[in-house]
Amino acid sequence: MADSGLWVGILTALTALGASYITARATSRAALVQARTTTTAEALREQRDRRRSTYREMMDCAHAFNEVTWQIDDVDAARDRESKDRLLTQMYERIGPAIGAMNRATHEVRLDGPAEVSAAAEQVRQMARRV
Repeated sequence: MADSGLWVGILTALTALGASYITARATSRAALVQARTTTTAEALREQRDRRRSTYREMMDCAHAFNEVTWQIDDVDAARDRESKDRLLTQMYERIGPAIGAMNRATHEVRLDGPAEVSAAAEQVRQMARRV
């Protein structure tokens, strides 16, 4: 009887150790999966925020460029040559920096955006250069 009690005790202890080992491995794997999921989600969130900022900058630059080119209506509406020359000079002074800002924004979109967005930004830049 004493021998069977010893074996039951040993078997119970081994079962407890095995269950503890399996539980520890499962917990470790679950923690690793959770850490990977959290890291991936954070990376995707950062990428989305960076792209959103880059796209907003590109849109702001395109709008700033359009503000300069929309002044051509004011030039056409000017009555005398002096006013036209003054407005054209203002446009000339503002258009260079506007195109430069758009070039920088396009390069940022090219770095951050997917191919379709990069192609669209490049098309906007090329159209602006033709003005």
